[in-house]
Amino acid sequence: SLAASREARLDGAADRPAGPCWLACSVWARSSGGATRGGRLWEDLTMIGAARIDGALAQCALAFGLSAADRAAILRVAVTRNLRKGQLLFNEGEPATGMFLVVEGLVKVFKLAQDGREKVLHVFPAGETLAEAALFGEGRYPASAQAVGPATVAVFPRQPLMQLLRDRPELCFRMLAGMS
Repeated sequence: SLAASREARLDGAADRPAGPCWLACSVWARSSGGATRGGRLWEDLTMIGAARIDGALAQCALAFGLSAADRAAILRVAVTRNLRKGQLLFNEGEPATGMFLVVEGLVKVFKLAQDGREKVLHVFPAGETLAEAALFGEGRYPASAQAVGPATVAVFPRQPLMQLLRDRPELCFRMLAGMS
């Protein structure tokens, strides 16, 4: 049950998300070091509400012009991640394992100079996506991303998202049209 799943996650007994997202993301979670990589807990969409995530997705350029059914298909491959202030989402140079949608809070993308100073490239508010280019391009994150304060992001793992776009090429074209 969802309540039992929540309790297991809270007391640390479970190390992977429960629910429909587990099947879609199990390969990704294993390939990235597990569902609790670096102490990060990956949750299924029911934990924060699919409606909130759909609302954020509907606001982003990537989803302009997509129907509710199209967004639902995209959300089926998503998992959520809650971040603490200062927590890293990914590091520059890491393999791109997915793209992200900020659902709540702010996420900054930055590079570190050789002297250790941080150069902020962009701050992403709720309703914006990040790391699309890394996902579809060379496959590595070109900068680091970190939560400015408490934040929630939807993670769209590379393999399930790419499979969805291969299975539904019209969805890919609608997403491109929305961004142009």
